[in-house]
Amino acid sequence: NGIFATIDEQGSHPYSLVRHVAFSNVNLERIATVNQLSREICEFHYPPGEAIKKMKSCSTLLSEKQLLRHLASGFGCAAFTLLFGGKYLDCFFSLFIGIALQSFLYHARIRQSSRFFYTIAASALVTALSILPYALHAPVMVDKMVIGCIMPLVPGLLLTNAIRDFFNVDFLRCHSHGRRTCNSPLHCCGSRCRDDLLPVFRRYFIMIGQLLLAFISTFAFAILFSAPRSQYFACGLCGCFTWGMYLLFQKFGNSVVIAALFATFFVTVLARILSIIKKAPVTIYLVTGILPLVPGAGIYYTSYHLIMNHGRMAASMGLETFKMAGAIALGIIFGSAIPMKWIQKYRKCS
Repeated sequence: NGIFATIDEQGSHPYSLVRHVAFSNVNLERIATVNQLSREICEFHYPPGEAIKKMKSCSTLLSEKQLLRHLASGFGCAAFTLLFGGKYLDCFFSLFIGIALQSFLYHARIRQSSRFFYTIAASALVTALSILPYALHAPVMVDKMVIGCIMPLVPGLLLTNAIRDFFNVDFLRCHSHGRRTCNSPLHCCGSRCRDDLLPVFRRYFIMIGQLLLAFISTFAFAILFSAPRSQYFACGLCGCFTWGMYLLFQKFGNSVVIAALFATFFVTVLARILSIIKKAPVTIYLVTGILPLVPGAGIYYTSYHLIMNHGRMAASMGLETFKMAGAIALGIIFGSAIPMKWIQKYRKCS
């Protein structure tokens, strides 16, 4: 979300100038535009004056139309609710809760409210709207609805950038992104895949359905996060790939933490390959790719058990959530540690 220029004249001390392209919400298209602009500047496509104008125009890029973003939020929340173990009725209500949540966030950002406080208010709104059908005696699972519908509040971009900045020894930016991540009080994660004694064909049918839900949910959130339109399908594939790897490693008898570690590692490698082939920032694919794994269900259940004074359960869920977050961080670090020359061979495919 920034661009810099360095001038070095005949061995003298270099002079660097940084311009920050600020954004209050996730706008992946703005990141892609700044990335492409930096490529064109390095190739001397623009004189300095025109380059400055191009850079300023990046700050005014608009997101998708609000109607499309509202629908993407609704369908994304509905798909995540179903993916994380909800029923069809829960999915139906989550569709409208997701639309209402996006409407609330839109008006909060227009009024330039504090991100921390409107995130708290938005999570309270999601909880209240999830409890409402239950209060009307509808047979719904409130916890699954809450977990699915808070996904738009997940600080996935900040979390990803904080981990990558730490790996690149950029501790100042890592602290900034990490602090903003911690200020966002809610997260979400992929729930455990049940291993019931079902016929083989039914198990595979369920797995295919889960992969389809992962694709739909991440595709919808690519729209919600304002990814470039040409990248919607690739973002959906990254989410589908992550969830597939997560299920695959669980089938091998691994714990959810180990499965999350390997799934994050492989999706990080896939994101780097796609960034070379499509000449786009890694962030676009990585943010949407890790969404099904981000540990927010654990945060929800930890908070619930704390409120209900279930100390042992709260400690157990909190520890598992911490291990899931650590596994995601390590997966991104290990995937980013692979030398670029090993991945450069995919450049010829672009």
